[in-house]
Amino acid sequence: MCGCICPLSPVSPLFALVVFVVFVYRVWKAIQDGHARTTAGKAAGFLLIPFFNMYWLFQAIWGFAKDYDRFLDRNEFSASKLPEKLYLAFSILISTRWLYRTVATLKPIPGVGCLLGPYSYFLTIPTYILGIIVIYKSCNAVNSLPEPAEKRAS
Repeated sequence: MCGCICPLSPVSPLFALVVFVVFVYRVWKAIQDGHARTTAGKAAGFLLIPFFNMYWLFQAIWGFAKDYDRFLDRNEFSASKLPEKLYLAFSILISTRWLYRTVATLKPIPGVGCLLGPYSYFLTIPTYILGIIVIYKSCNAVNSLPEPAEKRAS
């Protein structure tokens, strides 16, 4: 058991997961035109399947950048395309951090408790920074899309 004493310890990651899954659902929902690689529900829901989510993360994050750019091309929108390599890097960092934390939890490093070793910060900080950038770029991209015709009519 970890030596941390914080009543919010189990709540914080759960809250972050819920917010992230809702975010993934909403950005995928914005590009549903019958040509996207997945539905918004699958993009978000499959992230909740243990172990499979490490594969699906690449489909939901990096795949979103690819599908968004294709969506712009198909519909001839003039919005800026997303930097696919940034989304790939974020997916790699999340999966590497998850793998590191899993291995460190299964084989605890003596004397480091909750920190999971000093190398944890080399993964955590860049992951958070890229995550903020990806969320910012995704929100701007989705907000730059014109409203669908059925919403304009009502």
